[in-house]
Amino acid sequence: MRSKVLIWIALLGCSTISYAQQLLSPDGNLEMNFRLDEKGAPVYDLSYKQKEVIKPSHLGLELKKEDADAAVDFEFKQRKDVDALDKKTNLYDGFRIKDTR
Repeated sequence: MRSKVLIWIALLGCSTISYAQQLLSPDGNLEMNFRLDEKGAPVYDLSYKQKEVIKPSHLGLELKKEDADAAVDFEFKQRKDVDALDKKTNLYDGFRIKDTR
């Protein structure tokens, strides 16, 4: 019974954990905050001596799509240096068998 109560307390404590992180400079003047917004997207902001330097901004890349009707926004090109690339990345080349015991 006591272990069940402890488990419930632990679960309640875990449910209130915030996923926000705060970084401070060694002198404490710079403060950077990271968190997730209501949609789960990462957001950060930066303050210097409690004055906002960077307003809350989303992290990540926003890729521009050239053709809105295209399924993908890239194309495959034939490589001419496939053999040279294969020699460079082949893990079997450059080794010799020393012993087979």
